[in-house]
Amino acid sequence: MNPLTRSQDRSLFSNLIVLELASVLAGPAVGMFFAELGATVIKVENPAGGGDVTRSWKLPGEAAGNDISAYFASVNWGKRSIALDLTVPKGRAVVCDLV
Repeated sequence: MNPLTRSQDRSLFSNLIVLELASVLAGPAVGMFFAELGATVIKVENPAGGGDVTRSWKLPGEAAGNDISAYFASVNWGKRSIALDLTVPKGRAVVCDLV
């Protein structure tokens, strides 16, 4: 069996849509792997408190004006993002529509 080329790697999950309701590391890392393999990953964030808490986990020296930390960017690149309040019926309805 021949190893896959980079373009073949990106198409493995091109027909897959992943709904990611996770934060911090484990869930976003798995979502990142799916995105790397071509899946459409939709990250759902809670608008209360500014979304995923890791957006603000900045190292000393990171730009203060940017609302996205290097940590957040490293596990969430290649994803789409939507802010939904899952404590209200409308927010839950959107998630159900996505599923």
